[in-house]
Amino acid sequence: MLWLPTGNEKMDEQTINNFLISRQALEDFLDLKITPQEYIDTLDGCDLKIDDYLDDVSFNLQNL
Repeated sequence: MLWLPTGNEKMDEQTINNFLISRQALEDFLDLKITPQEYIDTLDGCDLKIDDYLDDVSFNLQNL
């Protein structure tokens, strides 16, 4: 899971839509349909905290 709302925030329509968009972006990125920058831009547009996300990705890659 790449993205979830924080706290006890309810999953409103926009939150669900952002999740679906970010999930599709991941699939497109892994299928080489979009560039890394396009992927990051899409996640940024879904209100994902990019710096925190990239820190998590870096940490996970170091532990492979």
